[in-house]
Amino acid sequence: MHYVEDALPEAIKDKFRPCNAAEKLYPRDQWFIEAWSPACKPWYAIQQAAYDRGFITDGYIGCAKCMLLPVKPVISLYREALERDALGLYGLA
Repeated sequence: MHYVEDALPEAIKDKFRPCNAAEKLYPRDQWFIEAWSPACKPWYAIQQAAYDRGFITDGYIGCAKCMLLPVKPVISLYREALERDALGLYGLA
């Protein structure tokens, strides 16, 4: 999903940016941290759209349940959703 987050508007990127005190403890060049967890989870909307289009198949690897999916079509759903209504996708509209 992070591959297309260049399409995130600054209003959303700003929400995820940690405060200066956190960045002092965890410098950007050494750590990747986020400081916000949206109330509505964008992945769930994309996941449902991918299921609806038949992109995701539930399966198992050993005993672990997993979602098997073609990456490019699912990532494209995310980009399209960001371009259409990023603020709504993140519950900010």
